[in-house]
Amino acid sequence: MANQLIILLQHFNIHGQKYEIKRAKEDYILGRKVHLHDSFSLEFAGINAQRLAAGLELKEKNKGARANLLLLHKIKQSDFDIIPWAAEKIFGEPGTQHIGSGWYLDAEGKKFREGIKYLNGTKIRYSSNLRSLQLHATQIIEWGIQNKLQKINSGLSQFLNAIIKDKINFAPLISIEEIDEEITYDIGVEGEHEFIANGMISHNCIGKFHPHGDIAAYDTLIRMAQYFSMNHTLVQGQGNMGSIDGDPPAAARYTEVRLEKLAEEMLADLNKKAVPFVPNFDNTEEEPVVLPAKVPNLLLNGSSGIAVGVATNIMPHNLREVCDAVTAYVDNQNITPQELLQYIKGPDFPTGGTVFYNNALASSYLTGRGACTVRGKTVTEEGKNKNSIVIKEIPYTVNKAQLVQKIAELVKDKKIQGISDLRDESGKEGVRVVIELRKDANADTVLNTLYMHTPLQITLHVANIAVLKTSLMTLNLRQFIKIFVDHRVEVIKNRTKYDLDVATERLHIVEGLLIAITHINEVVATIKESSDTKDARANLIKNYGISEKQANAILDMKLSKLTSLESGSLEGERKELIGNINNYGEILANETRVFQIIKDETKEIKEKYGRDRRTVIEQTEIEEIQNEDLITDEETTVILTKNNYIKRMPTSVYRSQGRGGKGIIAIELHEGDAVKQISFCMSKDYLLALTNKGRAYWLRAWQVPEATRYGGGKAAVNLVQLGEGENIERLVNTRTFAQSFLTFITRKGTIKRVMGEKFSRPRANGIIAIPIEEGDSLADVCISDGKSDIFVASKKGKSLRFKEADIRSMGRNAYGVRGMKLGHDDEIVNLLQAKETDLIATISQNGFGKVTALEEYRLQHRGGKGVRNLKVNEKTGNVVKSLIVEASSEVLLINSKGLTIQFPVSEIRKTGRSASGVRLMKVDKGTSVVDAQLV
Repeated sequence: MANQLIILLQHFNIHGQKYEIKRAKEDYILGRKVHLHDSFSLEFAGINAQRLAAGLELKEKNKGARANLLLLHKIKQSDFDIIPWAAEKIFGEPGTQHIGSGWYLDAEGKKFREGIKYLNGTKIRYSSNLRSLQLHATQIIEWGIQNKLQKINSGLSQFLNAIIKDKINFAPLISIEEIDEEITYDIGVEGEHEFIANGMISHNCIGKFHPHGDIAAYDTLIRMAQYFSMNHTLVQGQGNMGSIDGDPPAAARYTEVRLEKLAEEMLADLNKKAVPFVPNFDNTEEEPVVLPAKVPNLLLNGSSGIAVGVATNIMPHNLREVCDAVTAYVDNQNITPQELLQYIKGPDFPTGGTVFYNNALASSYLTGRGACTVRGKTVTEEGKNKNSIVIKEIPYTVNKAQLVQKIAELVKDKKIQGISDLRDESGKEGVRVVIELRKDANADTVLNTLYMHTPLQITLHVANIAVLKTSLMTLNLRQFIKIFVDHRVEVIKNRTKYDLDVATERLHIVEGLLIAITHINEVVATIKESSDTKDARANLIKNYGISEKQANAILDMKLSKLTSLESGSLEGERKELIGNINNYGEILANETRVFQIIKDETKEIKEKYGRDRRTVIEQTEIEEIQNEDLITDEETTVILTKNNYIKRMPTSVYRSQGRGGKGIIAIELHEGDAVKQISFCMSKDYLLALTNKGRAYWLRAWQVPEATRYGGGKAAVNLVQLGEGENIERLVNTRTFAQSFLTFITRKGTIKRVMGEKFSRPRANGIIAIPIEEGDSLADVCISDGKSDIFVASKKGKSLRFKEADIRSMGRNAYGVRGMKLGHDDEIVNLLQAKETDLIATISQNGFGKVTALEEYRLQHRGGKGVRNLKVNEKTGNVVKSLIVEASSEVLLINSKGLTIQFPVSEIRKTGRSASGVRLMKVDKGTSVVDAQLV
């Protein structure tokens, strides 16, 4: 704390001293043993004390008064204000420009007279001891010394101005200590070296070779260190290098890198003139046109970007597969792109995933353009109560954080059903995004929805565009390999020529040294007799027929080379050089040797750096899987309640019981709710949801969450975008609306008929089915063929039968016409499409019902009052439903409490129109039958 306070005050030009107060480790106070600790005190003197006092706000009056008194004192100069050696410089340098009698020459040679005076006006006279006195910065300001130094153009003037302006202070040097020698490294940081700050590398790059913004250089450097961007990173990073979640890297001053071993293979032989060099942008350096590159990095790590209106997007690939393809091309240079696909199976992404091998991907290898569909890897984990989908790998280039956010948004917007929780548990072990499912959710359905609506599955455009010398080329797979092999041929030839030149030159020197050792006595005598080095060189050349280089080597030769051991060593080196030269010559003369070297080096790269494929290749054409493809088309039951809860369950849960019973539970109702409708359909049926406001919404039966008999269902607003105050009144099930009509009827008897195709594509926010007048609401809708009879039933036991043709076909916005004239307190319950031979079953609220032949209802015209359908009384209650039945059918009733009963139609007695019927279901007080359906 004391050190921090000292440093903090220094920033305010307040300097002090820290003193340590030593104490005994323990003491006794009032007989109790206490432990003591050393403490520190800070001391501020002179001008520093005044500066500190001026900045303090002291609450106690006495302390405040003392601080104010301190500000009035005349304070001596601070030791921190002393400028080392200033007096000697200031009083010494002007003397060189002094021409006598107080006159000086300025920078332009003009005379001026200006003495240095104290504040009281007394002139400061030069004396021998002035140079040894301490001079303070405040004295320099008070005496006006800078003006005189500026006139004589003294370099000290700028230095003093900087000290005064920046308030620089000096402390005496206590001691100088030697430290152990430390190794430092050049900017070329290889794998064995220590890390170097990225700021240094980036600025060195743009300063010498790449005169663009440092952001471009730094971003490129960072990408080469990101394991999720590169199949094989080229630099090893230290610090925050960004993340798969899209987090930006730290600033360049906080990160460090060094070369990976594989990157050194890219630079191998660079010093052997293996590739051409060109001047950099300002002709101060040279840079390679291309790297020697033992590794086909463009295929290995891929590339993406855009410049001058041209975009490239090359996929990364597996190193082992690429090496195999290179070897295959070297063995057979007529190999086709299709044949190379036996070795390169497809892209291999650093983030893994699954790639589908389809025509678009094949096209990218055969023509250079195509597409790659990649999907993340997931597993389904079974829990005690519910299952979870776990994302283990994500597609290449996908931001994991954005993927999780997208899933969360889709769940929030109700576009994905069945997800109860979402967690990102990724860590050192890798990606792990957990998606918890609801008990009734189908994992395959949820997963398929994720593939369709989130970046868990993406399609990457492939454009294999690269620059070759000065041309842009779109490359197929064979061209990629061919260009790389041709490049390696040139590199190997160039480095071999370089090695040949070096070996030839060295052989020349060794042979000259051997001549000297063979005639060592004569050579020594020749050198001794020569007048100088130049003369000795000329004599050696003349006497022994050697070259100037050989003569120089002899003259530079150490005496230790005169031993017989060194002589033998030179002879061995000579033989080795001759062998190497012959080998280099053979390589340059025989291209087969060059190709063998390429194969050997490629094999070495594969063995040293190759690793297993991360991305799985599916050898099948991916298809756009719709959710319904994952659904088994089976019989199902959909139950709708008055409070707009809806659920689905298998029809198999119901069993035939016989009429007259109480039934079994079919839904666990929420408090204050009651069943409105039960509908039987197939899982893949379309459900047209019609609301009390006359709007229609489209829903698939399998989209309704499945639940057990005791489940309460899910709010319908989660499945369709109902408007404010809208409730679903009826569900109509059908697979297609082609060649059919929808006939609507309201509770007050308004009827209309609309072609079914007008409802084949409703919008998400619904479409108008029938405008509803205020005080009225939708009663029922049925699917009709335009050729049958319409049977309308009211709750007071009335019915009307008329030809469907009596209702003209209308548009969706039409209000309709009168269908049936109703009596007081009566309303429509439902309508049916019927034929002459049909049987009509009518069920009442209190569980009574009967069956009557349709022929007993005489055919009338629409708009009439109709005839009696069922004798309604207190015992039966009002009519709730009429059905068209067959003697072999079974009927299912459901009451307002969610109990159902199922029994054969044959158990219902066939009677006339005026009968009250027989008991079909026992209902408790306050409970009533609300719907009936054929099973």
